[in-house]
Amino acid sequence: ARMIVERTNYYAKPGGAAEVLAIRQEASAVRVAIGLSHGVIRAKADAAADGPDVTWECAFADLEERQRDLDARAASPAFEAVRARMK
Repeated sequence: ARMIVERTNYYAKPGGAAEVLAIRQEASAVRVAIGLSHGVIRAKADAAADGPDVTWECAFADLEERQRDLDARAASPAFEAVRARMK
């Protein structure tokens, strides 16, 4: 069996990295509240470095587990609201 890893990279507008991180933390708190894994959040240590400002990732045992996670997110008004703020 192979593990599935979902990773999302966030690139903030200038000066917005702290807000992006705060919203991602809120999204992960909502995930926990609806029974999902928090996932791992990483923030860029050096604002001048290349790459995403914030990265979130979560590992799943298989595609079915990931699909259940996607379905739970889609069914959650709270998660959809925080997802909309991320854009």
